[in-house]
Amino acid sequence: MDQGPAQGGLTTGYTRSKCPVPGTAAGASPTDRPHQRDNGPERPLVGCPQERRAPFRCRGQPTTSRRWATRVLAPLVPGSGERLTSPVRGGFSPVRDRRPPSTPGEAVFATERGNGSMANQKRPKVKIARALGVPLTPKSVKYFEARPYPPGQHGRGRKQNSDYKVRLLEKQRLRAQYDLSEKQMARAFDRAKKAEGKTGEALVADLEVRLDSLVMRSGIARTIYQARQMVVHGHIEVNGGKVNKPSFQMKPGYVVTVRDRSKEKVPFQVAREGGYAGEGQTPKYLEVNLKALAFRLDRAPQRREVPVICDEQLVVEYYSR
Repeated sequence: MDQGPAQGGLTTGYTRSKCPVPGTAAGASPTDRPHQRDNGPERPLVGCPQERRAPFRCRGQPTTSRRWATRVLAPLVPGSGERLTSPVRGGFSPVRDRRPPSTPGEAVFATERGNGSMANQKRPKVKIARALGVPLTPKSVKYFEARPYPPGQHGRGRKQNSDYKVRLLEKQRLRAQYDLSEKQMARAFDRAKKAEGKTGEALVADLEVRLDSLVMRSGIARTIYQARQMVVHGHIEVNGGKVNKPSFQMKPGYVVTVRDRSKEKVPFQVAREGGYAGEGQTPKYLEVNLKALAFRLDRAPQRREVPVICDEQLVVEYYSR
């Protein structure tokens, strides 16, 4: 049986089009109406423009049923097998971005989606540093003195801690200091489990010998983010060959230099004068020559020599749960 407009002006469903057409009788066959097409006995005639419009919906009233949307408007949407959303102006649109809900511990990174990449963070790095409690950049140090609490309206509120939260926060701190994604962090832990000695110390040593990390420790870059950009943009050479992967694993004896065509750029001129060296001393496992914009990895770093704020044992417990 055909269904007409429901009470209140809502269009609830159709089984066959009854739209008036000039010069056509109400009971005419589909062949007498060339502007429409027959979709079979199970699908309605959807050629009339009045059926293409999304139904009118008042505030507080339910939207059109999904069954009607599938039977009437599905032929109008490319790839009608996809799930449909609520009515929008001009018709329906498929769901384009379906993300799984994030875990409670991942809330400190409001923009993390998918694999949790931190390489392209849109959230201010100072706020991330305040949320984690570690200075990620030299600029964020002064903000800890003015606001020594997490950002947001509930930053100074009472917090409830749990064993999982403590270990998750420690893992996030280590991730943020090396600017890693969750997948990169998990792979580094898998390599550390197979290494000799303590897993936590092996994990920190494995992350420290990344190319972008050593570029920052040498004083050529000011932050891990700047070091990553220098490597990706092709300004760094390893043993005379260009390397543009920040995750490149350095080995003892490898020599890193800045390419000749990049040495006259402003950031490298500042680094040559020691502008990025900071107040900290050069690690003992590196031999640095800032005048030549080069350094060499002499040996594998030890945990006590790596200036990273992290309790690596809690990180191991997080991944071993």
